[in-house]
Amino acid sequence: MGKSYHHNDGFYTKINNDLLAALYKCPFNGTELRLILVVIRRTYGWNKASAFISYGCLADELGVDKRSIRRSMKLLVQDKVIFKESSFRTNLFSVNKDYASWRLWKSPDPRNKNVPPNGADEDKADPQKRGEVILT
Repeated sequence: MGKSYHHNDGFYTKINNDLLAALYKCPFNGTELRLILVVIRRTYGWNKASAFISYGCLADELGVDKRSIRRSMKLLVQDKVIFKESSFRTNLFSVNKDYASWRLWKSPDPRNKNVPPNGADEDKADPQKRGEVILT
């Protein structure tokens, strides 16, 4: 008989439902979302608030070029989704659990082509077209 995946006797990562909902409602690209999930796995999966993770380790784990990892992580840190503290050789990463403070929808996302160039008519624009996320 095949293996059943409905049992809880294995390892798992516990994550708050509101944080999970915020993750799938935000306009992350694939690499950004995968980086967040790795940080969650390395922290919450081991019942830790933060974890030392090198860019090389992240690149190996995700199978993505190290430069792409650095670029994506820089955006996540700027948007306050991930907290980063640099040390001698590695970086200490943690997920910002206060998703309301994420800057993804508070400032125009340069990756979003529907944002008015100078902010004109911003009040009239549809929130989803401005790159905003409405969390309920």
